Amino acid sequence: MASHSKVKASSSVAVTGRSDVNTALFTPKKHAKFRGSLKALRILDQQGPLAQTHIAQDLGVSPPAALGHFRKLDKEGLVVAVDKKATAGRGRPLELWDVDRQRNFTIGIVFTPPEVNIAMADFADNIVLQQAYDVGAVETCAEVEALIEGFVVEANEYLSKRIYDLRFACACLPGPVNMPIMPQIDIEGVFRRHEIPAIRTPISTAMLFGEARRFPAESTVCVVDWESGIAVIPCCGDRVLFGDESQYTSVYNRRKICDFGHQRIVKDGRPCPCGNRGCLEAYAGGRAIIQQLNRPNIRSLSDLCKAAQSGDAEVLRELALAARYIGSALSQFVLLMGIDKIVITGPLSEVFSLVRQDFNDGLRGFLDEPEVENLQASVSPDPLGLLVKGSCRAARHLFLNSDLPLDITFLPKIMMTGS
Repeated sequence: MASHSKVKASSSVAVTGRSDVNTALFTPKKHAKFRGSLKALRILDQQGPLAQTHIAQDLGVSPPAALGHFRKLDKEGLVVAVDKKATAGRGRPLELWDVDRQRNFTIGIVFTPPEVNIAMADFADNIVLQQAYDVGAVETCAEVEALIEGFVVEANEYLSKRIYDLRFACACLPGPVNMPIMPQIDIEGVFRRHEIPAIRTPISTAMLFGEARRFPAESTVCVVDWESGIAVIPCCGDRVLFGDESQYTSVYNRRKICDFGHQRIVKDGRPCPCGNRGCLEAYAGGRAIIQQLNRPNIRSLSDLCKAAQSGDAEVLRELALAARYIGSALSQFVLLMGIDKIVITGPLSEVFSLVRQDFNDGLRGFLDEPEVENLQASVSPDPLGLLVKGSCRAARHLFLNSDLPLDITFLPKIMMTGS
């Protein structure tokens, strides 16, 4: 059960410099012991249960060498014997091994201002701890770091009683426009104090591992996060079709194709929080819609959804216009990227059914009717829940690939495509 609390500043949590996205991962001593055996663990994760002889063949090593990897992984509680398989001859049955999915855990953090959700899940995707905090009034990094620290302490207490292991943490963040202090929060430092590798990633990481995983691996899915701003992630399986590693670096404001919400749709149009004018977000993002309405009873995305669901004509008119803008912007994108399906997630997905026709009208700007129908734009069944679960899955993915260079295992696959 998620709980909500007001976070107070903690003097015991120091504010230190954070790492950039493309910084080498911190490797605790306890993980360094088996890092060379992670390739065997990846094979088990993808193909298991398997016998050691099969692992040896896939690794291209001798059975004794494969046995050495298994011994390391077994000693660290990463693998478990699950069954025995009879051999063709008279030999003893082969012992089958798999990743120990019940004893190994990750932490996922999802910032969706004004909330931050933190969860811990096992390698079988079962969430065992989860907290939600209101950070809308937070002004210092120490306050956010304190709540993360508190959750980590609780998680370690839970795991120590059961002799389980916490392997990795992944924090998924929107662009700094949504929370100005976000780039300075030392998330990695909090986990480093507990000897846990951690990394910050864009919110699209959680979208990929939460939403896109629901579709067949061969599908090209476009996930649209409709909230204060607009983020889009086009992916096929676990791969993003293009990426940008610069979200928290000095080149953040460069204009890039993956900055979907900040593509210009009106020359010399409305000012956008990114500093430019005429961006899609300045017309179709939730923040822009609320500003355009300028009504005292509509100050949040929740207020906006409630007004739309009650039939407020003015609100529905603004949402319909926004949906048409998004559909129009997506219409050429769908053709460019070969998109098969569209998924709408985020807080404003609650009202998508009310403006679906307007969204489809926007798509028809460059798509034929059969193409619009085949896209079958759908709404996420659980926008926040899938984001949280996706952040835990992303942490697991990163742990399993942490023996490889970060730019190979991470950046090409799960980087930002919006803000």
